[in-house]
Amino acid sequence: MRTRQLKDGQIRRALAGLAGSKPKGQVLDVPPFHPFPARMPLGIAEYLIDRLSGTRDVVLDPMVGSGTTVVAAKRLGRMAIGIDRDPLALLLTRTATRCFESQALALLKERVLKAAQKRTRLQSRLHILRRSLPAEERQFLKYWFPH
Repeated sequence: MRTRQLKDGQIRRALAGLAGSKPKGQVLDVPPFHPFPARMPLGIAEYLIDRLSGTRDVVLDPMVGSGTTVVAAKRLGRMAIGIDRDPLALLLTRTATRCFESQALALLKERVLKAAQKRTRLQSRLHILRRSLPAEERQFLKYWFPH
């Protein structure tokens, strides 16, 4: 794999292109599932990746966080590598960049729905059982397992 090092001037020109710009039709990013403190807007990541890398380059993000850079690289057809110490960050990035087949998602939806319905039926039965317990045990359960 070929490594290309950017010159300071290239980076300055790309950043200067961002200064004061507000493209027409600019939209806000979708609210994040997990609020990473230094989350970069997707539009900025796409702009910088587009200006600072070629179509065959690999984008490296050593602190992937919410995965914005990796998502932007994927949207631009680039390969990307994201690294982070936070397992939640890695999980979110994998989820945001993975492609799923609609049929597999439909099957998963059915499994989740059935499990939720089963749990609801179980909870209603547990509610009946709770009422038959002595007061001290009901108080204990209410404290440790509130509704």
